[in-house]
Amino acid sequence: MNILLITHEMNLGGASKSLVTLASELKERGHNVTVILPLIKGQVYNELKKRKIRTHLMFFGWRVTSKYWNPLIRIGFKILYLFEDLYVKSIVNIIKKYLKKKSGKM
Repeated sequence: MNILLITHEMNLGGASKSLVTLASELKERGHNVTVILPLIKGQVYNELKKRKIRTHLMFFGWRVTSKYWNPLIRIGFKILYLFEDLYVKSIVNIIKKYLKKKSGKM
């Protein structure tokens, strides 16, 4: 089975450790696992690579910003959120790529 996991985390916290463990267990059981991560390589990326789990790095913004953030950063994220359709299309293209590989069309 092809399984796609998406995370916005770069650092290894509780949820990220669970995601890495889940991806690793699924791979060990014979599934094709791909994880989409934020553009910046961090601890989660390093751990997935160490376990030889396929990753894709892409930029995607956060819908929610903290009121304590610098106002310019908050505005920047809101502007980036306007391009959410591009991020979704990128994810769809990744899915199509692996479906074609499996069906032998590529």
